[in-house]
Amino acid sequence: MIQRLIVLVLALAIAGPLPAQPDELKNLVHVSQTRLNGNITSLLISPNGKYLAAAGEENKIVVWDLQTGLQEFVFEGHTSKVSCLSFSADSRFLISGGGDNLVKIWDLSVSQLAYRFRMHGPGFIAS
Repeated sequence: MIQRLIVLVLALAIAGPLPAQPDELKNLVHVSQTRLNGNITSLLISPNGKYLAAAGEENKIVVWDLQTGLQEFVFEGHTSKVSCLSFSADSRFLISGGGDNLVKIWDLSVSQLAYRFRMHGPGFIAS
């Protein structure tokens, strides 16, 4: 519950003042309705301000479109919790790192995995 509230508050903060029309507000509330079980381990906004990405202990990444408030992508493929996220400067790629020592690069333009690298020890991605 607290995780969904954090995502909603963050989305509202980015979106600016609350819209006057209830239908417009409904779009923002959709952000809170996609659930990540367990703890959220990484939360990130794309450089272009269009996407909010969240990762957690259940090995998946959820990406929302902040303009519509709707879930845009769900990426799965890590075999351990996703511990860090980073967007490319142009917001086309989302990079994820996990406890499975994998770094994955997701291409948002085609909604699929573009590259996969195996780390040979603990590491992290700095954004």
